[in-house]
Amino acid sequence: MTSDDRIVMEINENFLIETNEKVLLREKERTGKVVYIETVPQNLAQVLPKVSEYGNSGNIEEDLIQKAAAIMAAIPWIQAFFDGNRRTSIIAAGTFLRDNGL
Repeated sequence: MTSDDRIVMEINENFLIETNEKVLLREKERTGKVVYIETVPQNLAQVLPKVSEYGNSGNIEEDLIQKAAAIMAAIPWIQAFFDGNRRTSIIAAGTFLRDNGL
């Protein structure tokens, strides 16, 4: 990665909500199980501040990896959604890394 690469460092609540919805709709289609597409607003509000605590070293690659790890840890730990927290965290972190060139 060069310093000329454009880095999209931020994620937002809409991205996480949309990711959760896609994950759950795919699960419903695949298995036929009932899914609950709903957030826990007070918990979701805690995810982004927790993620922003990490990845501030100035080393872009290291920062991206730390932020992705924080995404994967914060969502299931905080229980931001009624359903699919682990799946959402994995997909969100992978998308975050891919969109940032990793």
